[in-house]
Amino acid sequence: MNRFRNGDLIKIKDFHGRVIRKSIFHTEIQLEDSNFVTIPNLYIANNPVKLTRKTNTVISTSVSLGYDISREKIEEALREAANETGLSDPYVYITSLGDFSVVYKIHGFLEESGKYFSTSSLLNAKVMDKLHAEKIEIVSPTFMNQRRVDEKEFIPKQVVRKTEPVDEKSPEDLIFDEAIKSEKLETKKDYLKEIDKKQVALKEKLKDLKDDKEIEKIKSTINRNNEMKERIEKSIKEQIEKDKDSAK
Repeated sequence: MNRFRNGDLIKIKDFHGRVIRKSIFHTEIQLEDSNFVTIPNLYIANNPVKLTRKTNTVISTSVSLGYDISREKIEEALREAANETGLSDPYVYITSLGDFSVVYKIHGFLEESGKYFSTSSLLNAKVMDKLHAEKIEIVSPTFMNQRRVDEKEFIPKQVVRKTEPVDEKSPEDLIFDEAIKSEKLETKKDYLKEIDKKQVALKEKLKDLKDDKEIEKIKSTINRNNEMKERIEKSIKEQIEKDKDSAK
């Protein structure tokens, strides 16, 4: 239970989403369809929990292709797809050798897991685009081996964009709106705790100081921290009141 906190992306069996709040008896998460589910903590304790790293998490996808296609050509296309997705240090595994096909799995590191789902979708799209651009057909391997050889390619024609894609808001910002707010609120509370720790240390240090300039410097820092603390507390209060009004 202490392994994850508000805003974290977790998976517990069929439940996959971001944590909104935790209590003594249950945990509430916002699912990838933006709906909410309340899970008893006893259920969580009795089942494995997959916690997605906030930074450098791995995104991957698999594709099954025929033996007649060059392995080097496929791996190069998959790495290019990962690079165009925005993933770093891509690498390819061959996960299985079937009767008619080879399964390739491309992995890459995502810098920030807040866009986990949209990046996974984008990776799939880029893999399709790259393989099609290299004239590599993505169809059933058994179909490829049984069809009549009539030189027909099952590759969609490329469409020229009429306009540049619009820079839209991330889907995760809409899907996990409550989880994001909850994470920001908890981050602010954690920052308040850090300020309190610093204030205690500064006041202790102040007791042993003799130099007037140093004393004035420490007092100035304490005052700035108090002002910052007041602003954060005000922000937290406003957010809580806003959430209450939205729930009515």
